[in-house]
Amino acid sequence: MAADGTVHGVVFRGLRHDTGDKADYLRTVVRMACARPDLGPEFVAWLRVFLGELDGALPGQRDAAA
Repeated sequence: MAADGTVHGVVFRGLRHDTGDKADYLRTVVRMACARPDLGPEFVAWLRVFLGELDGALPGQRDAAA
């Protein structure tokens, strides 16, 4: 609220990210990197390989599948 008691508002259409939350901050950085024309294609390709390497590599996950 302004000092004179008026309230201002903004209509926002788009994505909103809570970068105060650590996990949301990371999601935001990844989403923005993927969307950039200069970084996106190379980053997405790397991310796919990275996620493929993680498949089944989380602690306890391999034991549960065996």
